[in-house]
Amino acid sequence: RGIRGNTVGPEKFGQANRTTPEERGVPKWTGTPEEATMMLRAAMVFFGVSEIGTAEINDKHQKLIGLTGENPGTQYYNSQPPTTVTKPVVFSQTDPHFSWDKATGITYLPNVPLYSVTYLIPQDSELNKMRPGTLGGVAQTRYRLREIPRACTQAFIYGLGYESMLDEPYRAIPSNAGAVLGGLTENARHSIMSISPEFGAFGGYFDLLTTLPLAHTSPIDAGIWRFCQSCGLCADLCPSNSI
Repeated sequence: RGIRGNTVGPEKFGQANRTTPEERGVPKWTGTPEEATMMLRAAMVFFGVSEIGTAEINDKHQKLIGLTGENPGTQYYNSQPPTTVTKPVVFSQTDPHFSWDKATGITYLPNVPLYSVTYLIPQDSELNKMRPGTLGGVAQTRYRLREIPRACTQAFIYGLGYESMLDEPYRAIPSNAGAVLGGLTENARHSIMSISPEFGAFGGYFDLLTTLPLAHTSPIDAGIWRFCQSCGLCADLCPSNSI
């Protein structure tokens, strides 16, 4: 399930030998949020993502973080699911580090300034037409393609002297909200996925939280939302008439 913060399972991704600046005898990286954003974008593109959007988790953005991750199932749509079903996320009042309690399943977010990174893993629309075969359903799935970039990114941040937490428990961080607010995409008529001006509607958006100070990348206006007001092609062709 990946690395929760910087405390669990780095050996799973071959990161057992990663070191902090202190362990290497050098100071932690310092620079402006703008410099950090440029550096992180260059690193993550090298690791395999197409683009990133970043933002500080301020009072408004904090409201977007789900405090009960995972999908609780349809039986809980009209009620609060019990914590035995969901994976609670709690903002700590004292702990300055990301942590995860294995016994309770609770993820604790540190009592320090936090920043979000939303990143795009594009997918091949032609391969998607080959579902449910191996090439279409497995080889190019965004969940497989994100594993190396996110593990390398967390090791990179750790090496700078900062911490990070991937999007676990899943659904705790709404990636489409991060993509829109960070300028990767715009909202669209079909609603379940936002649309990128470069890669269209078919792509994977994922998030991680970090203590590395980052600049807020601005939302965009590529005309997508206005176009969706009058196009309606996805609604006309939706097999379930859901749009």
